Amino acid sequence: NASESDSSEAELGVPGQVSNVVAGIRVCVDVGLRSRNASKPWLDAGLTGKVCKCDDIGDALVDFDGMTAKQWIGKSLFHQLLVYAD
Repeated sequence: NASESDSSEAELGVPGQVSNVVAGIRVCVDVGLRSRNASKPWLDAGLTGKVCKCDDIGDALVDFDGMTAKQWIGKSLFHQLLVYAD
């Protein structure tokens, strides 16, 4: 069904990159990765959150849904995130 396909594609994120992982944007972990926090927790694919800020070297602090602590994601791992327009 073409119309069903079109609507689901509109909800999909685009691959993360330095230019689109910015404060205020929603992201989803597409491929599991390790946070840059001191405890280096594993972040499973499917985890969603909101970027709080980016630091002066370009890493992003993300407030993931269901996690107590905000997580630092290194800019070299942005390609493992999906970015959503709203």
